Amino acid sequence: MSLNEVAKKISDNELLEQFRNETTRESGFTLIVKKYSERLYWHIRRMVIEHEDANDVLQNVLIRVWNGLENFREDSQLYTWLYRIGFNCAVDLVRSRDRRDAAQSRRPLSARGACACRQSADTARGRCQGLARTSGPGARHACCLAAVRHGRTCCLVL
Repeated sequence: MSLNEVAKKISDNELLEQFRNETTRESGFTLIVKKYSERLYWHIRRMVIEHEDANDVLQNVLIRVWNGLENFREDSQLYTWLYRIGFNCAVDLVRSRDRRDAAQSRRPLSARGACACRQSADTARGRCQGLARTSGPGARHACCLAAVRHGRTCCLVL
């Protein structure tokens, strides 16, 4: 039987008991991660869109869980608590991006480079930056299309 199968069969109460016991803390946490990480990943992924972002947020969630699980009061189910931490971390990422994008859009186009996108080049994972440097009649169109495909707002200046 694999560790994933074992984790799915163990009740939340047993997992919490293992975590709270100093000798089995790490194995208890590993089982919690195995049991819930995939569900948390997809919950987060729906909010942040990008795979890399979802993985980063999931790592932050797991760190918060490790630090706070001892104080979990069991007023709700374990997954409800994990879900809420995932939601809060994803919202934090989205808000920080929105603030950064808003600050970026207030800068003049010349300060942002050849691209007319309202985002920094690294937001589109380098796709935008490379396309903006391309010369030719369709370079800005391609840049903005790359941004739109990744759920970003784009303003095309003709």
